[in-house]
Amino acid sequence: MTTPAADVGLGAARAWWAVLAVVVALSVGTEFVLHLVDPADPSLGVVERVVRFFGYFTIQSNLLVLASVLPLVRDPLSDGRLWRVARLGR
Repeated sequence: MTTPAADVGLGAARAWWAVLAVVVALSVGTEFVLHLVDPADPSLGVVERVVRFFGYFTIQSNLLVLASVLPLVRDPLSDGRLWRVARLGR
């Protein structure tokens, strides 16, 4: 059982994680659409553009951030061995 002050802290944490998840999702989504609509090399097909898009380390790391934030939106106190690795926590 948590105290009212702890509930406020959990609500603030949940809101913070939700804002971060929305920002990351919108950023990756916008970049994906831009990558498809205005390609750097128009001679490439759609499949190759999608494969190259997901091949960028920046996109992969942003998706890892999104995957590690979504469980924290649901439960800010979530913990586990895999999430400690993803969040570089102890």
